[in-house]
Amino acid sequence: MIESSPPLSAFGRIHFIGIGGIGMSGLAEMCLKHGKKVSGSDLYRSDLTDRLCVLGADIRIGHEDTGGPEADLVVYSAAVSPQNPELRYARERGVLTVTRADLLGALTRPGHTIAVAGTHGKTTTTAMIGLVLMAAGFDPTLAVGGMLPEIGSNVRTGQSPWMVVEADEYDRSFHVLAPMTSVITSVDADHMEYYGSQQAIDEAFAFFAHLVPCDHPIVVCIDDPGVRRIAPALRRRKIEYGFSEKAEIRAERIALKGLSCEADLYVRGRFSGRLHMERPGKHHLLDALGALAIADLLEIPVSVAIEALAGYKGVKRRFEIKGEARGVLVIDDYAHHPNEIRATLDGLKGVKDRRVVAVFQPHLYTRTRDFTQDFGVALAEARVGRVIVTDVYGSREAPIAGVSGAMIVEAARVAGGTHVSYLPGKQEVVETLIDLLEPGDLLLTLGAGDVDRIGEATLAALRDGKPTA
Repeated sequence: MIESSPPLSAFGRIHFIGIGGIGMSGLAEMCLKHGKKVSGSDLYRSDLTDRLCVLGADIRIGHEDTGGPEADLVVYSAAVSPQNPELRYARERGVLTVTRADLLGALTRPGHTIAVAGTHGKTTTTAMIGLVLMAAGFDPTLAVGGMLPEIGSNVRTGQSPWMVVEADEYDRSFHVLAPMTSVITSVDADHMEYYGSQQAIDEAFAFFAHLVPCDHPIVVCIDDPGVRRIAPALRRRKIEYGFSEKAEIRAERIALKGLSCEADLYVRGRFSGRLHMERPGKHHLLDALGALAIADLLEIPVSVAIEALAGYKGVKRRFEIKGEARGVLVIDDYAHHPNEIRATLDGLKGVKDRRVVAVFQPHLYTRTRDFTQDFGVALAEARVGRVIVTDVYGSREAPIAGVSGAMIVEAARVAGGTHVSYLPGKQEVVETLIDLLEPGDLLLTLGAGDVDRIGEATLAALRDGKPTA
């Protein structure tokens, strides 16, 4: 780990294995902006790798079978096997190798870091906090798990000590950070293939909270059942936000209108203004309250925070409007957990004039196996016209015998979801959608894999003038 090694400034050439991931690409961009020579490899070319090449990175598509990077620091993602030839080459030659989380942790140590964790909502909350600090003149460094239109990237290199980072709970990556304060948006069962139990997840989040110095507060969403469950174990002063009457930072008179939401904001019982955002659903308001809590902690005027939040344009793949063609609006969302699906679909309750057709692509075989029933119930309860479930996007995992999207559809049917059907292949889903969709419909793609390509392909087909019925 970097904290027991020379400082980051001692490394001139940094190589990233798996550089095309959203987290890895962001760190590579930050290193480029710090004047480092950056190289990297990934299995696939993407917009992210193309962007890094334009910025000056030397990127190879595919991993070298012989030889390896000429670098004095090698960074690898969680998806990289210990048997990766480049990783083995570096270790055999005594080159320091660290995880993505280790590098992010090293970057957080010198400054005033705000780390945002949570099973759900952390990306949006991180982005909102970053925009509020920017509006207030803090000039922060940002590291977010999605692309922000406001900065044209998922990272920003500021000139101040302030840093806002998304803290990933997978494989306890967030335990290597050094936050001045932290935000916990939610604590829910996920990554069960790694943690094994809810108790282990709870303990991991409590450990994360205690990374904050004893005399500094933490910010928590008191509406979340998991946060309430671990709250007694958090030995820090807690600033609570949510819709609950006991929350210090809360919202009232909530209104969901189409694809927007608004609410009155209260700080410690005092009315502080009304917030309107062009984002749907109560979950966006909750994330905004988390950002407002940080603004209050840093003594940023509420009016500045409200103005910044009102202008929030979203994060790529978080309820991202892809476009409209022949009267069909296409939206993509990263929801890949049963509770995230519920929140996203609940956010559409304000949409009264469109039939919703949803396509859900399960992400990871272990998650599909562990949450089959929960996914099925969430989709069965969805008040939409139709739900199509595709096959599983395996990502870093090998297939598990018998695990597929069909399991979720069967669970949905048992729960009364007759509107839920299974189509494993992307092409057959697109062909079905072209026949199914009508002017005035809303197509919503859901998942953390490549389900967004289904929406894009459908949109392109509609724009080409192919019949919609």
